[in-house]
Amino acid sequence: MRAGARRGLAALLLAVALLSGGCWDARDINERSPAIAMSFDITRGAWRVGLWQALLSQSSASQVMGSQAFGRGGSLTDAVKDLKGHLDKALYVGAIKIYLVGPGVLQDRLPEVIDFLRQRVEVDSTSFLIGSVSPAAALLARPDPTASLTALHLLHEFDRRSGMAEQVPPVRLWESWRRTLTPGATNLVPLVAAASTTIVDAGSALVGPDGRLRVTLDSEESAVLRWLMNTPTSTLIKLADGSVTKIMAIRARPRFVGRRQVSVEISLQADGYLVHGLMTSAWRRHVAQETATAVAQRVLRLVRKLQASHADIPGWREAALEAGDEAYSLPQATVHVQVAAVIRPITVPGL
Repeated sequence: MRAGARRGLAALLLAVALLSGGCWDARDINERSPAIAMSFDITRGAWRVGLWQALLSQSSASQVMGSQAFGRGGSLTDAVKDLKGHLDKALYVGAIKIYLVGPGVLQDRLPEVIDFLRQRVEVDSTSFLIGSVSPAAALLARPDPTASLTALHLLHEFDRRSGMAEQVPPVRLWESWRRTLTPGATNLVPLVAAASTTIVDAGSALVGPDGRLRVTLDSEESAVLRWLMNTPTSTLIKLADGSVTKIMAIRARPRFVGRRQVSVEISLQADGYLVHGLMTSAWRRHVAQETATAVAQRVLRLVRKLQASHADIPGWREAALEAGDEAYSLPQATVHVQVAAVIRPITVPGL
């Protein structure tokens, strides 16, 4: 998608975001801040809350103009109050699509942000909750709004084939609330980082039910975690013989058999790309076996990392309780993995 087209689409999506945040009339627009992104940081014990306000340019309907406002305070309440003092209109979060939290908040203060948002009845439950590996406020100050976090996510909804769609996996805010408020549950927060011209995927963070950060995962580990959560994702795997497989569909079925034993059955479908030689049935069996082995190894590596960090896989504890395994605890469990792979051979000339 060309830059001009992206700017035009971003402008259109901005208008959609603002108008879909609730019932708007002329008075609403004039009296409410047109914010579509909000950041939360903690530095040296003090809160810093930021707001990204975006307006369509009066001279060009395809240009998005942005401005930032920030508030500071010893508590989140004080920081929000200070932020309001820097706005020329009333704070309104109904049109906000992105809530971005910095590393200090992720460490052990995420529940305070969730509580703040739950108290705002106008919050859009389809918004995204995203973590940042660096101060969140810096990501709101991008010079080009079309390369900003908000524009990237708005484009994500309408441009899934552009290549940007997989850079940042979206997590609905309501799902984050549900998990945070579920006793014994683990909350998954995707992470992003600032690149030279855009914002890219930086893995994910697992936050325990007590609101404390358990462990951070890189992009590859996050993809494996999404396998176990049955979240759609495509992943390339390079095998020892140079062949490449691309996982197109995968399903994990954990079975809690008691006595702290977990058996995970994984079935997957993948495209196999032949590098050299003939595409025979023996090659397909070989690639299927190698892909299954690679997937099992990645899953077990992730499980060991989570166990060492006293973390859990989102949804597993709830599934264990439904299965009647009240003694389930991933850090103390023995996990067995079985993988069955089906390969669709694909020849790519010149690969």
